[in-house]
Amino acid sequence: MVNKTFEILDISEIQSFSVKVTEQIEDKHLLEFLRTSIFHHQININKHSRFYYKFISSSLSYEIIVFNSIDSKNIPEPFIYKSLCDVSTIELFITQHYFCLFDSTELILYKTIENILKEDIQTYIEQLYKIKIDKVTIIDTKEYNNIKDNFITHCGKYKFDFYPMKKDNSFIYFLLSFFLIITIFLFSLFDIQNKNYTNTKQIKNTLSYEKGYKELLKLYNKGEKKPIKKVVEIFNYLSSYNISIKKLSYKNSKLYLKLENNSRKKLLQNISDNSNEIEIQSIYYDKIIKKYIMDIIINVKK
Repeated sequence: MVNKTFEILDISEIQSFSVKVTEQIEDKHLLEFLRTSIFHHQININKHSRFYYKFISSSLSYEIIVFNSIDSKNIPEPFIYKSLCDVSTIELFITQHYFCLFDSTELILYKTIENILKEDIQTYIEQLYKIKIDKVTIIDTKEYNNIKDNFITHCGKYKFDFYPMKKDNSFIYFLLSFFLIITIFLFSLFDIQNKNYTNTKQIKNTLSYEKGYKELLKLYNKGEKKPIKKVVEIFNYLSSYNISIKKLSYKNSKLYLKLENNSRKKLLQNISDNSNEIEIQSIYYDKIIKKYIMDIIINVKK
């Protein structure tokens, strides 16, 4: 007989996103970091919100799932596939609306399917997260109902690490102070860049985006025209497909770009055509602006 004390939360009640880091966060700072990240993403949270996270070392990212539920017995839907996993395999489950990845029975990745073909999902994960998948299972409605009923029946034997979203005043004051400082810093940086912007005739007719002129001009004037040519080709691709550059910075012969477009395929195609020069840092779908956001690094001197 099915145990009715547990209920499965529909995916409409679940939100997920990725946070890229340069290294794994220390345990003593981790929960505060994750709560701040959740707040920063402006997702729907309340005093009953809880979250789940996993760190993926191969991609240096924290994968976070957030859901609102008063009842502690409510389990987000992607966790039901835990009962199907082996203890030593990495398994991908693909449904009509989302996919989830398990590593040794632990859920490490959950994403809704937005403008992505099911046959591309495995490649997407292996390239972006650098994870080799052992098994892929496509879930239809009948299989889902059987898996759900079986999971609820045996749910009591599983342990889930769900964490509450703290709503105390000290945490709110911390967040407000943090974002005030960041806002002032970004405004100052933007103002300085505008004042110091230098237009250049050498590559004005070649590049489609003004944000790249200044740093590329420095290398051009040094005589390093060969790597510049390849970067120009990449910028031309971005222009031809109306891929927006939202942020650009330059450090140690590398360009750091934040790109934005309606099509995930267009973003990834540029990477595929220039795989030796470009490294993906992150890619995700922003539900607020309804576009894909991708962070990449271009190695200028390759």
